[in-house]
Amino acid sequence: MTIPFGRRRLLISLVTAPARSRAMRVPAAEAATDAELARLSGYHAALADRARWEADVALYGGFRPR
Repeated sequence: MTIPFGRRRLLISLVTAPARSRAMRVPAAEAATDAELARLSGYHAALADRARWEADVALYGGFRPR
């Protein structure tokens, strides 16, 4: 985001740091079929997409009270 102040500009950027990779223990994944593993993978991908979406909203749209 760039905010102009005459000839000068204030540049603001948000960067999300990647989470530390930790070994996940998921009891539901033990002895799961391929279809069940795909469903579990989709859930974790949706959580990552949500975090990216929230960062984009904060950067471009801002949070507006309702």
